[in-house]
Amino acid sequence: MCFIVDGRLEVIKESMEGKENTLATLKTGQAIEEMALIDGLPCSTTVRACTQSALAVLSDEGFDALLEQSPMTGIKILQHLARGLSPNLRRTSNKLTDSMEIDC
Repeated sequence: MCFIVDGRLEVIKESMEGKENTLATLKTGQAIEEMALIDGLPCSTTVRACTQSALAVLSDEGFDALLEQSPMTGIKILQHLARGLSPNLRRTSNKLTDSMEIDC
């Protein structure tokens, strides 16, 4: 996982047809690839810098060490991640629902 210390980044996902779709533009203070830190799976998006950027990396090992040394800091990071991921999940759920045909 990385925190954007300075700059602006695009989060891109390629469609099944090979078209690049920009999912989000992120700025200083936001995080990228947080899902990989939580679930341990490979990243599912591409991140591209829009401007010169600086990132702070938090590895799996670093996060585990942080949890051992300062559990409350780890909890605050997890709360921040959950609050950031929740709107994305709601938005995705709404898009999926809107694209489905409802048969009764």
